[in-house]
Amino acid sequence: MPAERPTLFLSAAARKRRARLHPWVFSNEIENPPMLEPGGLVTLREKNRPELWTAYYNPHSLIAARILARGEVEIDGAWASGRIRRALELRRRLGLARDALRLVHSEADGLPGLIVDRYADVLVLESLTAGMDRLLPLVVEALRSELAPRAIVGRLDSEMRALEGLAPSTTALWGELPGRVRVSCHGTPFDVDVVGGQKTGLFLDQMENIEALARFAPGARVLDVCCYAGACAIRLARAGAEYVQALDVSVAALACARANAELAGVSDRIHWQEADAFRALPELVRAGERFDVVHVDPPAFAKRKRDLPAALSGYRELNRRAFRLMRPGGILATSTCSHHVTAEMFLEMLSLAARDGGRHASILEVRGQAADHPPLLSAPETRYLTCVLLCVE
Repeated sequence: MPAERPTLFLSAAARKRRARLHPWVFSNEIENPPMLEPGGLVTLREKNRPELWTAYYNPHSLIAARILARGEVEIDGAWASGRIRRALELRRRLGLARDALRLVHSEADGLPGLIVDRYADVLVLESLTAGMDRLLPLVVEALRSELAPRAIVGRLDSEMRALEGLAPSTTALWGELPGRVRVSCHGTPFDVDVVGGQKTGLFLDQMENIEALARFAPGARVLDVCCYAGACAIRLARAGAEYVQALDVSVAALACARANAELAGVSDRIHWQEADAFRALPELVRAGERFDVVHVDPPAFAKRKRDLPAALSGYRELNRRAFRLMRPGGILATSTCSHHVTAEMFLEMLSLAARDGGRHASILEVRGQAADHPPLLSAPETRYLTCVLLCVE
């Protein structure tokens, strides 16, 4: 039996969320929320109802409790190992053609607040909450036992940690901090900076979307907007693109991209440009540039719900310019990684942007985050990526 732990009673406001098995409990859904130590384990229950849930709790966070299991469960090494094994088995069954992939995707794998990405024999771990910070020794031991990695890097630097009152850091949780790690994604090699790169080193959630776009690369003139470390630009060059122009505002990202283009043997076909997309695209339009394939993958514009109007306006402006840069019959792949922007909102925005640009477009595919980043069915908030492929006339 688990050690005695505090019991928190859920208010009537929590009933709808609990009925749909949502893994979060907000601070206003707990009756008389106590001031307990952040990250400690609690038992959740509703008055006059038999159901119980095991969760961790932070009285200082809007998402006050995150559910770990139904019932009163011992959260120990065996529990952590079971969750890790289940997540690893799913990834094995996916059969993805890359050795850089997400092994643990937070709530979807029953480990809320935890991200684990694998880069060859190095694991990169993100802990986003006080509760997961307290469970890290169990998680690290389970990962060591199941995978025997060369190193486990703790990228404890996400902005989300500030919402839990946690300080940022990057540290070796096992082994030593590595230099760049070489991986292969769909046959394309990358040297990844797992310590200082954005996210955990690569944007793994877009890898299969890039593969879908690579079908249109042979002989194409390509524009990659917000290219980061060059995953899309390099893959499309390897797939036969005649010319690729790739732009990003980050000097560090472009330096990494150039090195990876050299590694992949396609540096002669890619022109890298340090530029802000909102300034660069109008200049390309004025210069009369046209492209067969355009890829637009900006950072999240709507990190909070109140950012939605400005975000949709920004997406519309960026895509309006992209439409104007398309040759007839060209392919536009455009994305949002803001979970507040639903697929329906994004498609409506694109219809307005196409109208603004004076172009007709047909939807070829509406895609999401890669299968190793599965959304949780009961939590719409975990469906954050929408990628639309359009044929533009």
